[in-house]
Amino acid sequence: AWQAEEDLLWKGYYNGMARSIPHLKTTPPDHLFSDSLTIKGTFTDVQLISFGDGHTPSDLFLYLPKEKIAFMGDLLFIDMHPWLGFSKPLNWISYLNKVQALGINTYIPGHGPAGTPDSINTMISYIEKLLQLGQQKKENTELEIALPDEYKHWHLRNFFKYNVSFASKL
Repeated sequence: AWQAEEDLLWKGYYNGMARSIPHLKTTPPDHLFSDSLTIKGTFTDVQLISFGDGHTPSDLFLYLPKEKIAFMGDLLFIDMHPWLGFSKPLNWISYLNKVQALGINTYIPGHGPAGTPDSINTMISYIEKLLQLGQQKKENTELEIALPDEYKHWHLRNFFKYNVSFASKL
C-alpha cells in the first residue's frame, strides 16, 4: 500500500512534467535583489527573503509577516525525505534557524502538508541525523545504514540511502 502511494506521487510528477513541456518558456528576471525584497500590497505585504544557499544555490522563501506564514519551497519537506544532492547541509541548518527566529506560525513546504514551527525542528534534526550517519559511513564504508524508525513513514524514502552517501562525502 505504501509503495502504491509512492508510485502515484512519482506518476503525477512525471505526467505533469510531460504535459508542461510544450508550454515551458524561460523568462529572464526583470528585477534582481540580494537578501530581501518587500512588496507592499493593499491588504498585506509580501517579503521574498534569502539567507544564502542551503538546499540549492538559489534558495529563497516568501513570507507574509502580518499573517506569520512562510512559503518555504524546497527548504522544507514535511513527512518526506529531501534530496540533498545540491545542498550545503550546514548552511541549510543555519538558514532554517534564521527562518525560525522570525516567529512564523505556519509553514507551507515545498513537499508535504502545511506545518508548524516543530516542522522546522524536524527538518533540522533530519539533516543533523544524515550528517551523523554520513560520518559513520565515512569511517566504515562497509557499514549498512538502516532507515531510522522516525523517518520510515516518510515518502521519497529512496532518497535516504543516497542522502547518507552524499553526507559521507562531506
